[in-house]
Amino acid sequence: MCPQNLTSKVRYTFNISAPGNQYHPKIGALVSEKIFPTKLRPWFIQAAKPGVTGASWTEPYIFATIETNVGITACEPIFASNGSLLGVAAVDMSFSQLSTDLSAIPFTNNGFAFIFNSAGVFYGSSVKNESVSFNSYDQAGTLSVTLKDVHNITDWRMSTAVMAVYGSVKGNLANLAPTQTYIVEDLIFQHQLYHDQFGLSLIIVTGGDNVHCTVLIPCL
Repeated sequence: MCPQNLTSKVRYTFNISAPGNQYHPKIGALVSEKIFPTKLRPWFIQAAKPGVTGASWTEPYIFATIETNVGITACEPIFASNGSLLGVAAVDMSFSQLSTDLSAIPFTNNGFAFIFNSAGVFYGSSVKNESVSFNSYDQAGTLSVTLKDVHNITDWRMSTAVMAVYGSVKGNLANLAPTQTYIVEDLIFQHQLYHDQFGLSLIIVTGGDNVHCTVLIPCL
């Protein structure tokens, strides 16, 4: 049985003109590049590069709309019939929303789920107190957001799972099998690799109590 709520929620929609201005359909007007510097955003830069013609995912970055929110974006250039760039279409995957969706899975005893990429960057988890980043401020009040990796996990269940997954391939996640089940002490858990046609590669780990848990792999 696969949960159906593991999708990012739509926060807003708008079109992007080639110069980088937003056209908001509800407002019916352009939002100035001075207000929101679209051309400087990672997803716009990536999709507008010469030679890019299809959809792709960005690396994790800090969203502009919520400065403490981190995520990735699927982006694709839109071209006119003459080949000129009309704009960029983009869809966000918020890590905080992903964690909310994972926490909604009806787990059994000590159940948990978390997701990271092949570089070990933490994307989200079902554990409420396990954030995906470290947020700090300097003396001038400037926010600094540092992405967590799986070595910074504090939850004992997740930490146990990470050590087992890494240990199975001696730290080289590129050598992971498509799926594998582990039993360590009082936990049973499973990893599953996820790949899509746009270059997104993730490692999904789910598990729980060794006695009462049924391992559940989310459908993304």
